[in-house]
Amino acid sequence: MCQEIPSADKKTKTCSHDLLAPGTLELRCGCQMPYVGCLSENASSEPADRRLPTVTGKVNGHVVSVLRDTGCTTAVVRDGLVTEEQRTGQFKCYRVMDGSIGKAEVAAVEVESPVYTGKVKCLCLKSPTCDLVIGNIPRASSGSAPEVVAVTTRAQAKDKDRPKKPLIVPVLQDLQVSTADLQRFQRESADLQKSF
Repeated sequence: MCQEIPSADKKTKTCSHDLLAPGTLELRCGCQMPYVGCLSENASSEPADRRLPTVTGKVNGHVVSVLRDTGCTTAVVRDGLVTEEQRTGQFKCYRVMDGSIGKAEVAAVEVESPVYTGKVKCLCLKSPTCDLVIGNIPRASSGSAPEVVAVTTRAQAKDKDRPKKPLIVPVLQDLQVSTADLQRFQRESADLQKSF
């Protein structure tokens, strides 16, 4: 039952919670609890950087693996990287991809990485997929630009210094109009009178 419902009202299940708020879970008592969207859980002991496109960054001066997760709606940091002063005392619930729900403390940490730099509020998890996960938060970039690979064929290299052949286009004598004639036609056109 919701702790804010006065004991006399427990049977009617009325409370002051906003039941229409987005990003909420409905409890058995009818109240809704705020949560952040899907997170991944590390099901393997193999280091994440071998399986995922991670980049190197820093959290509180420590070198960490950073994952830009576009399926996540928050930021997540490994609990051991957070100092006591950075912990806010707030807790948020989150839901992972299999639908299970967890609760994590919120901390404001300093981050330096190619995908985000600055102070960010993160959920503190004991074993996240990477040391730092940056989800769809304001000012998060998409990461490093994709590598572009281009090749020059032998034929292209051979033709590189040759002048290009001009494009042959048909010339229609009826459409040969000088600039002066075009200006005169525009001034005489009834459709264009208001433009002059």
